[in-house]
Amino acid sequence: MSLTRNPVPARGVARVEPPARRLSGRRRIALGAAFSVLALLVAALGGGYGALSVPLPTAAAVTQTSTVVYADGTTPLALFATEDREIVPLSRVPIHVQRAVLAAEDRSFYSHGGVSPTGIARALVGLATGEDRGGGSTITQQYIKNSRLTQERTFGRKAKEIVMAIKADQEFSKNRILELYLNTIFFGRGAFGIQTAAKAYFGKDVSKLTPEQGAVLAAVIKDPTNLDPRNNPAGAKKRWDYVIGGMAEQGWYPRDKVASAAYPTASAPKRHSWQDGQNGVLADAVVKEISRSLRIDAARTEKLLDDGGYTVLTTVDATAQKAAAQAAAGALAGQDPSIGSALVAVEPSTGRIKAYYGGTAGYGRRDLAGRSRPHPPGSSMRPYGLARAASDLPDDDSADSILAAARKAGGEGAKEVAAKAGITVLGTGEGTKPIGDVTIDDSIGIGRYPVAVVEQASGYATFAARGTHRDPYLVDRIADRTGRVVYRHRSTATTAFPERSALLAGKIAQATDQSGEATALPGVAVSGTQDGNADLWICGYTDQLATAVWVGHQDTEAPLVTDGGEPMDTSTPVSILQRFTEGTTASAADGQT
Repeated sequence: MSLTRNPVPARGVARVEPPARRLSGRRRIALGAAFSVLALLVAALGGGYGALSVPLPTAAAVTQTSTVVYADGTTPLALFATEDREIVPLSRVPIHVQRAVLAAEDRSFYSHGGVSPTGIARALVGLATGEDRGGGSTITQQYIKNSRLTQERTFGRKAKEIVMAIKADQEFSKNRILELYLNTIFFGRGAFGIQTAAKAYFGKDVSKLTPEQGAVLAAVIKDPTNLDPRNNPAGAKKRWDYVIGGMAEQGWYPRDKVASAAYPTASAPKRHSWQDGQNGVLADAVVKEISRSLRIDAARTEKLLDDGGYTVLTTVDATAQKAAAQAAAGALAGQDPSIGSALVAVEPSTGRIKAYYGGTAGYGRRDLAGRSRPHPPGSSMRPYGLARAASDLPDDDSADSILAAARKAGGEGAKEVAAKAGITVLGTGEGTKPIGDVTIDDSIGIGRYPVAVVEQASGYATFAARGTHRDPYLVDRIADRTGRVVYRHRSTATTAFPERSALLAGKIAQATDQSGEATALPGVAVSGTQDGNADLWICGYTDQLATAVWVGHQDTEAPLVTDGGEPMDTSTPVSILQRFTEGTTASAADGQT
């Protein structure tokens, strides 16, 4: 029995299209070339039109848990799994929920033939010019892309998507296509499909959703992570306003109620045990690195992990990670709970991150070790300026001469070396910026500009490697469900400064350390304090490991005071580093007996 089309009417409200904007000469040329290329590709695909099968939900719904493991390859760190998917017929989805999705994603769904000429034009200009102009895909195209094709932005993929969308529009009714789409689209929170999303966000069956709740779900489709109301309330509300406004424009929502419409309260996301505490912070850092490495956004990364069946092998040593967490907890026991700490340990010879402790806030929350949360490093930045000075004085190994040259070079000289050693971003009054974009005031020195703990560990690893820098990394490789490796980290070594400069800078920095704590640690260690003891650091290295430790208030910049009311000093981060070193050393010794 064939299915008939059942369009959603606009109830007499005409859609007024905005006047078309004139394209610039460059974009007209780019668009013309893009259409020519696309036409050739579509023509080439035309011969195989019948061979291009349209995916059905049974194929698209096959999912498998992804596992993130420690460096030993067996100890689990995180398990990414989609919620139980439940396919529902379109008749179970309220008409106002269907219309909310149409208002958000494809308002002309019932009138086009599977593709939108204006949408394709925008997408092609974006492909030709390298800009992300958005708005290129209809609901039919989105279904095809998400259930069958890759996410790469190429003319070939776009051509195949267009041909398959046209074929789908001819083979299936509009209602069937919408049903397929609603049952397979990703809504974030591990939820694929409208029924699972209704339970994930509102704890109810899809049939019970109000128009306003349906608009919340429709709004998150564009960017499930950043438009989740629990992650970005302002952004989610703005997108929801767009959806409600679009429904009213189409005659699907009372215009006189738009202004007074109340934004629904979504439930808190379901959290798994691995998302809690320091383990959750580490897992979040792993996901962020995957996004950067694969050059895809966070939403796409989580979708891949939620249903792709991948195995992600990290560089993190499970024993070292446990030692880092225990060291922080032990050193801060009994102190003000607003005080937090971070520790990152990097293997100098490879760049592998062996331990990454960013606090205990959990997955998707505050990461005290990450690039988004840098801290003023104080004098722990001294080695970079000394390395620059030693390089400027190739025939003089005098500590006094090198110290004088470092003062003369100032902050900009230190910044230049720091950038080569692994510091990529600095904190400013306007947030974080690439280090090359920050002008350093020599009278203040680079030590007042916040740096990330992970990058400070990377910088000190460069000194440990005698001036050779390797980017720090958490993800060693990723394998698909068949065991095929689809991503492998490739390390590249660069020379940041001469070996002589590395050796002299470390030696002089430790000898001139004012805290008196550095000599109690193995290898080279340098402390740092800033802003009246608001930030405390100890950074050190041996040939085998470089470690950076920070202690400070988690949400404010205020002087640190012990539970006894005395000013806290660098003995606290030193204690964390000592405990961490003892924990990893003891474990290594146990493993050899």
